[in-house]
Amino acid sequence: MGLLKRIADRMEANAERNKQRHLKREQEQREMYERIKKGEPPQSASESIYRAIYSQATKPHVFTCPQGVITYKFNIELGQTPPMDYDSLQQKLSEILAANPRVDLTLIAPTLGITIIDDQRSQRQTPDTPDTTEGIIIGRKQ
Repeated sequence: MGLLKRIADRMEANAERNKQRHLKREQEQREMYERIKKGEPPQSASESIYRAIYSQATKPHVFTCPQGVITYKFNIELGQTPPMDYDSLQQKLSEILAANPRVDLTLIAPTLGITIIDDQRSQRQTPDTPDTTEGIIIGRKQ
């Protein structure tokens, strides 16, 4: 019986040590993220890598399409990954704008994990995008 008690005590002590290590790592990571956000110099090689990844992920991106030019940035916090990768996001934006060239992207942006910085879409009318302010049009305007 004494052997089982010692094993149980040792397992409990190991679990407590692991919990303390985990909490310490989380605290160090939070402090590192704060230093990166403040722009302080990195204190380690891993911090330099995190800084480079974060700056790449949060820089503005430009998306060009026949409907116009849209500038956006990923809306992420340090330590998180964007909900979509760059190529998937570009494809999704193309699909949305093809389906509705006049869509308000600021309403859809949070779902895509981005923030719209600038939206410069053409307001020209083409045969494919009729002016719906005059009612329903069947065929083409002459």
